Amino acid sequence: MNHGILKWIPFFVPIFPSQFVHLESNLIQNMTIRFIGIFFFSFLFLVSNAQNSFEDSELEEFVSIYMEFKIKKKRPTLLDSTLLQKYTISTARYRVISKQLLLKEKTQLKPNEIAFIKEIENQNKKVKDQQAEIIQSLCLEHGLSFDKYMSILHQYNTDLPFQRSLKPYFADYLNALK
Repeated sequence: MNHGILKWIPFFVPIFPSQFVHLESNLIQNMTIRFIGIFFFSFLFLVSNAQNSFEDSELEEFVSIYMEFKIKKKRPTLLDSTLLQKYTISTARYRVISKQLLLKEKTQLKPNEIAFIKEIENQNKKVKDQQAEIIQSLCLEHGLSFDKYMSILHQYNTDLPFQRSLKPYFADYLNALK
């Protein structure tokens, strides 16, 4: 196919003066998109480098503390039937209350039920405080600051690639136990 002179005119050269405005707006849009793309990828690069901001020794200590805590931690106790009896609450009523609290529905609670819920909350708070104490003592024992442990733990819980990168550290820890 012979297109004559149009064959020699590059596609980006406007033929009519009215196309200059269109070309200028497209150029600005393209430059803006490129700038945003460059900014986005450089941000990703910085974030990926921030993931590697922990030293190997810190990651090894993190894994040791994490695994030892899993062994030592006190789990919240399951609901004790004596607690239900103490506050005269049936298991059926307990199920209704816990479902409503879980779904954050408004519920009418009797004074004994309110006291029951407060006692459970207090028990759970005590367990969480004990767990924090255990982690702090393990951090002292291993020479890793509590803040550093918590920052690594946060990244471990929120960043799947980072979590996968710790797999060799966990394997080394478990192999050392054998």
